[in-house]
Amino acid sequence: MRLVVLSAAISVFIVSCGTNQEKEKSEDSLTETEVKDFMRKYDQIWASRDTGLMKQAMDDHYIYFTSTGSTRGRSDIISWFTPAGKYKVEKAERSEISIRLKGNTGIVSSRWIGNGSFGDEKFNDDQRCSLVIQKIDGKLKLLAEHCTQIAGRNGSE
Repeated sequence: MRLVVLSAAISVFIVSCGTNQEKEKSEDSLTETEVKDFMRKYDQIWASRDTGLMKQAMDDHYIYFTSTGSTRGRSDIISWFTPAGKYKVEKAERSEISIRLKGNTGIVSSRWIGNGSFGDEKFNDDQRCSLVIQKIDGKLKLLAEHCTQIAGRNGSE
């Protein structure tokens, strides 16, 4: 009798572990809708220059790869907004969004067209951007971003 009870308990434990793993796996699976919502909110955060929400959206180890070959961390990017007038986007639009998903990670390709100023320098960008987004414990975080000018489209035409 004890063997039957022990076998039943072990069976229940094994089944429940498998169910929990499946539940955890499905909770961290990323959907295209989640990525699109994240991208829309991320662009709104930039437009509003909300550094608190930027910190929430960007992973602690976020990295930005510049079109000139250097890299910037999360704190560097967020510092662009202090003082308030240092970085201004007058107009921005993201289009040509393509999303590739693999489990809890998404790779987003997009076109970002915008203009504004950074310090005393004006910019007029037409860029191809890639973003890496990961879902962990039900939360989406931006891990990396790279934007590069589309040749002949940076206002020099």
